[in-house]
Amino acid sequence: MTEIIIGFDLSVTCADGTTRDGVVFKLIDDMPIYETLDGEHLKGSTKVITIQGGNIIVNAELMAAAIFKYKKED
Repeated sequence: MTEIIIGFDLSVTCADGTTRDGVVFKLIDDMPIYETLDGEHLKGSTKVITIQGGNIIVNAELMAAAIFKYKKED
């Protein structure tokens, strides 16, 4: 299993209008996942729509590719 952390301590807005803090964005076996501190994966009605801020630790190209793939899924 390969895991790459893309960003952490993110503040995000979800499809249902809620905001979440402390979210981690990562790739697990090339699958993009937003995960809350309690381990919940944000998808479906809680799918991430926007990132307000946080710490991004990869280059812009990898971040953009991961976001593009995430938006195509679900």
